[in-house]
Amino acid sequence: MPQTQPMFEIRGFRGKNNVADPARILPSEGASFLAECRDADIDDELMVHKRAGFGSSCVSGSGIHSLWSNGNICLFVQGPDLKRLNPDYTATTVLPGVGPARMVYVEVAGTVCLTNGTVIGYVREGAFTTFPDPGQKYKTPMIPGHLIEYFNGRLYVTRDNEIWFSDPMALGRTDERRNFKQLPSRVTLLCWHFSVLSPFSSHFFKPHSYLTKFSSCPKHHWHGVESPLQSINP
Repeated sequence: MPQTQPMFEIRGFRGKNNVADPARILPSEGASFLAECRDADIDDELMVHKRAGFGSSCVSGSGIHSLWSNGNICLFVQGPDLKRLNPDYTATTVLPGVGPARMVYVEVAGTVCLTNGTVIGYVREGAFTTFPDPGQKYKTPMIPGHLIEYFNGRLYVTRDNEIWFSDPMALGRTDERRNFKQLPSRVTLLCWHFSVLSPFSSHFFKPHSYLTKFSSCPKHHWHGVESPLQSINP
């Protein structure tokens, strides 16, 4: 009785291909692609292993969000409180009562500026400090918002469709008469790329002359870059 010969032999998998028709995914040199998989890793020998999954949580509880770290300090919000994750995985409250809104952060020369639309200030050496009242006519502490960025010696904060910016090298102070710009719609992204600060609403804009003017520029898919740090005084 003749023996059945296999059409092909699969000795390993190169990854997942969920784009091509599975009937057309054929092996090559003894290896093929998985049409469907979940929680799987492939080693250097092209063998499939079930992913180990997550370990035990280092901080338990509900309402944890807005996790951020620069490698030296790790901050997050739990419930209504801003907390710091310690090296032994305990948590220390940095500022109680910040509210449930998403917190955003930007680091400038070792100082972490943060805001959530209600609260704004900075964390230095693990302690939170609000921006002080400048005590000058038309000058106010920096406006809280839902996005924050540092660029070219100024702090930038978006509040709905507005972009507020600080005075140069005075990150906690702004001018309520002129240090803002209104855009056509809510700003959903604020980041800088090389020498361009890019807020994204329905358009990209390129600031110049310290953001006193805007000019339109085409939308692009840009990669993020690290910001050079400068010494500043909040």
